[in-house]
Amino acid sequence: MIFEFLKEKEIDSLINLLEEAFTLKANKETIKESLNNKNIRFLCAKEDNKVIGTIMITTKINPVTNKNGFYLDYVSVLESYQNRKIGAKMMLEVEKIAKEENISYIEFTSSSKRIYARKLYLSLGYELRDTGVFIKNI
Repeated sequence: MIFEFLKEKEIDSLINLLEEAFTLKANKETIKESLNNKNIRFLCAKEDNKVIGTIMITTKINPVTNKNGFYLDYVSVLESYQNRKIGAKMMLEVEKIAKEENISYIEFTSSSKRIYARKLYLSLGYELRDTGVFIKNI
């Protein structure tokens, strides 16, 4: 297994993965456009040139605290590849990248329904903060 950032030719594989893992309709054009945004990257776990896992990494620039962070979204592994520690390896790869880029923190949300994912995050040293996430669709 190798880790690489998403290439344009792999967008369809990424979309299949995201639509399997989440109840959403992924937008191919905006994903393609994101490849030109230096603050958004998709880290992909690949096996035999197939995208089997991903984490979307958004770099957050905080001029107030002067501490930049990574915000993670869409942490997912194809169902047929789960229970092989791929999620843990991807998270450790994100941490390695964060250290290389002098990132101060990593944050993300995880639904309370994702019991196994939450256990993984806690086992890797992430803390579950006592906050609520508010959202309003406009």
